[in-house]
Amino acid sequence: MVDLANRMSKKMDVIVAYSIRAQTPKNYQDYFDSTIQLIQVRNFTRNINPLKDIRAVFEVRKIVQIEKPDIVHMHSSKAGAIGRLAISPKKAKLFYTPHSYAFCKKDESGLKIKLYQLIEKMLGRRNCTTIACSKGEYEEALKVTKSAIYINNGIDIKELEQFVFNEPKKIIDTKKLKICTVGRIGPQKNPKLFNQIAENFREIEFMWIGDGNLKDVLISPNIQVLGWCDREKAIKELYQNDIFILPSLWEGLPMTLLEAMYLGKICLASDVMRQSRCHSAWKQWFYLQNRARIL
Repeated sequence: MVDLANRMSKKMDVIVAYSIRAQTPKNYQDYFDSTIQLIQVRNFTRNINPLKDIRAVFEVRKIVQIEKPDIVHMHSSKAGAIGRLAISPKKAKLFYTPHSYAFCKKDESGLKIKLYQLIEKMLGRRNCTTIACSKGEYEEALKVTKSAIYINNGIDIKELEQFVFNEPKKIIDTKKLKICTVGRIGPQKNPKLFNQIAENFREIEFMWIGDGNLKDVLISPNIQVLGWCDREKAIKELYQNDIFILPSLWEGLPMTLLEAMYLGKICLASDVMRQSRCHSAWKQWFYLQNRARIL
């Protein structure tokens, strides 16, 4: 969203209505171009909270009344719900990107998942175009709305080249492999499985670039938690690793995976649309690695 906002700010007036959560960097304002107007929605919460959600609807409605935007693009399931309730399609052209629907989450009860699906189906009737960020997300979108398209996520190749231009070329040392992942240490990114993989390969260095409320799950002694860092440092650390793994339980189309692919990393990712196959794939990888050692 930062990339989109900064690029559009060259030709348009851009306003970002946002909320703050525990993992939000303290210097988040520095990520945005100085011409972008930032407006905090104080009652916007990640989880369902009927009282605060109603207040958030009125906050967003007031922002739209004052700023009179031509286009509103909502990011994430919660923002999509609040925005579509608050904004009349007659007031602005509406777009919505789920970045993985809430009903695809694996850490919620069956009742909540059904509730999320019901909300999406009801709001999917509104005059709003859902822009899925991957083909898989597009297929999920068609289950809840008829107005959907998909545009795959993309990355800024020139920016990546600038970050690693002066870095020494990474040559894989098979005797000292380095494995990493990037993102918030939360249920979605499956840190439990990341830790399990690390425990099975104690001789390999593992790194988690990021931080989060499930940091305590990463207990294997060969895991280094780098914490949050600026974008350039994160890309340079990713570049110095050999293998990028993404054992997520649900995803849209992660930018970090695309960046790792461009940087020439070996990438291993879970099949989030058919999760039952994911763990068996990792077990097969364990098996093959152990067989290689024996041979």
